[in-house]
Amino acid sequence: MRPAVLVSAHRCEDVADAASGAAMGADYVEFDVRRMPGGRFVISHDPVRDAGEGLPTYEELLEAVAAGGVRAHIDFKFSSPPRLYADPAESYEVAAARIALRHLPAECLLFTSGHDAGVQALRTWADAEAPEILVGLSVGQRLRHIRRHKRFGVRLTELFPAGRVAEANADVVVPHHWLAVLTVGPWAARHGVRMLVWTVDRPYALWFWLRPGRCWMVTSNRPGRAVSLRRVRGGTRPGRTKTTTTQR
Repeated sequence: MRPAVLVSAHRCEDVADAASGAAMGADYVEFDVRRMPGGRFVISHDPVRDAGEGLPTYEELLEAVAAGGVRAHIDFKFSSPPRLYADPAESYEVAAARIALRHLPAECLLFTSGHDAGVQALRTWADAEAPEILVGLSVGQRLRHIRRHKRFGVRLTELFPAGRVAEANADVVVPHHWLAVLTVGPWAARHGVRMLVWTVDRPYALWFWLRPGRCWMVTSNRPGRAVSLRRVRGGTRPGRTKTTTTQR
């Protein structure tokens, strides 16, 4: 029997959200991390306009995830200065990953980012220090920050991400659900690439993606609904936090 599709509870922005995602039966809880000037990491999906005072800290969320007995899906909303990627261990992404390792085992950590160089730096560092960590390359974000004449080319690399995934050495491709339907899903299935589809909320879409074998994981703002539909869909559900070493 094919393994069940995993469920990631999307946008767990505080301790209560993380506990709720765990209670609903999600396998991972997802939260967005931003780096503030001075190096402090905070939890926020949206850009932070001030010093980030009052926002949950990165370590608070990690403690809540560890207490809930689930895995952490950590989406980095920052990148490092290009010069730091020459030595991956000096990158901001690796600094954040090291903090996570103080709270959770490597096999319970998934880091995702839309910055190719950051993904590559994380994977290079993890290969030496914590190989069980999974690293995913996100594709399908809004392109408002990209110059208009470059947007078409960027979208092509998202529709056909094989080159980017290979160069970044990513373990997981992380497409928006429409990209997954159009091109990325068939490509990932053909080549045996783990695929994490975001963000799937509507019942018919969850029903589609939760079919065993269709993808590796979905992230959803409705994790309880996703878990319930997964029970109907069937499949063998992997263990929670007592995992064996992950095969890349």
